[in-house]
Amino acid sequence: MEQKGIVLEVTGTKALLRVYPDEACLHCRLCDAAREIELPVESMPRGVRKGDAVTVSSTMAPSLLIGLVYGLPLIFLLGGYVLGTLLFPHVGESGGVGGAALFFIVSLALVRAAGRRLNHREKILVSPLQKEKSDL
Repeated sequence: MEQKGIVLEVTGTKALLRVYPDEACLHCRLCDAAREIELPVESMPRGVRKGDAVTVSSTMAPSLLIGLVYGLPLIFLLGGYVLGTLLFPHVGESGGVGGAALFFIVSLALVRAAGRRLNHREKILVSPLQKEKSDL
């Protein structure tokens, strides 16, 4: 996933970027529309200064994140309901609801742990923004 950004500040060891979502992503506003990220200077291309436009891309597949954030809790929720209903048939639907709630909470903990692991493996690539040539 590629996004455009602006270099806000470059210090001795860190660079601060403001990253803007692409046009297709602007409608939902779940990603805070614009966010600031701090990167080590080593990951920045040479010669990039404050105010320069850059392209920021991630090595992580968006489908992996979507599956992890939305799919795993949904599977755990449904599985918890079925398991709760099968294990506690004498309490009626309450067993299923309780199992669904318990498994959903467990899935959120798993998503958080997996997100932390993926965050350490993710590589953010920064390159200078290529200006489009106009046909005149």
